[in-house]
Amino acid sequence: MPIYSVPSQDEELFRVFWNSGFHSDEALWPGETRAVCVCYGETFTEIRKFKNIPTEEHAEELIIEHLMLYGTKRKFKIKLFINSSPCESCSSLLYDFLTTHDNFQIRLYVSALYNINRKSCEGHDHSKIPKNISKECEANLVCLKKSFKGKLKIKTFDKDVWAELTETLTFAATPPITDTVKFYYNRRLEFGRTREQEDEKMEDDFKLIK
Repeated sequence: MPIYSVPSQDEELFRVFWNSGFHSDEALWPGETRAVCVCYGETFTEIRKFKNIPTEEHAEELIIEHLMLYGTKRKFKIKLFINSSPCESCSSLLYDFLTTHDNFQIRLYVSALYNINRKSCEGHDHSKIPKNISKECEANLVCLKKSFKGKLKIKTFDKDVWAELTETLTFAATPPITDTVKFYYNRRLEFGRTREQEDEKMEDDFKLIK
């Protein structure tokens, strides 16, 4: 099923997720952070979309500000789809939030690792991190590892996660959503690989840093 049959407001958001995390010399770090937050309460389910405000607030900061409105008495389960892993400050923010809010469980799905050296990138031009951000990359990695030891559950995208994001973004129901995801997995990216191959590289790299 071609992407043009998807509602336009969600098509653009889906493309941001889909185009994040390429393993290529032409690839760049994600230029923006986009997130889809699904909150499961005892009596309701809420879906909200977030975008970072350049030079002002990160998407994760906006998400935490919103979640704090729910208070500390009722229990909530959060599924958070985000196109790049949190930076140093946002990893710490999520870690601290979960430490002080026992009523929340957050499962984070990332389609790219932001400013973190990846094992599978070694030997390629895009693995040469500029000196001015090398310390940032190291700090991002340290804080992300710290998150693993806390209550935050983190997973990279795979076929099941893409299917769930697709459904969450209200993609057209006909043909079935699973056919939509199959189309994307079979479709070659501009770098000659499928998104499935990209996800496999991402998962292998992610296991190594855990």
